[in-house]
Amino acid sequence: MDAVFHRSDFFKKFSILIRSRLNAAVLPSLRFRSYFLAHIFLELLLDRVLVKHNPQLCVKLYRDIELVNPEVTASYFSRIGKAGLFSEFFYNFNRFLRSRFLLFYIDNEMFAQALLRVYQKINPVDVSRNQVEILMTLTDEMEKEHRQKLLCIFGEMNKNTVLNI
Repeated sequence: MDAVFHRSDFFKKFSILIRSRLNAAVLPSLRFRSYFLAHIFLELLLDRVLVKHNPQLCVKLYRDIELVNPEVTASYFSRIGKAGLFSEFFYNFNRFLRSRFLLFYIDNEMFAQALLRVYQKINPVDVSRNQVEILMTLTDEMEKEHRQKLLCIFGEMNKNTVLNI
């Protein structure tokens, strides 16, 4: 599903739109690899819109994740020859589960901070409070202007994707 989404016209066009809006904003610290920032912005914006539109899905996601059996997961890592990665995976998995960070994307500042945390892994720069506020405003504007398009992509992806399970 992820590969289908990243090859979609929606993803390409919306990433370009976000990148142009980011480049038009006064964000000098965030010019490096703006395509990456736009990519992450879009993915987080989709999460945000979905959580706002259907918060019970997010709650259900976390409940379902709580049911994951660590022994089965460890066995899977062993079976695919990646047993050494299990500890790191499970550490991050538990951090994801404890933080429940998806629930916080509805807040503009938390959204901007999450976006910056990911971006700063490839570009560890200081970002001013003013730039954070610009990102917060941009987030709000993009959501308001494109909410329906963002919600429609979920239906489109499901309609155009056959899962071979």
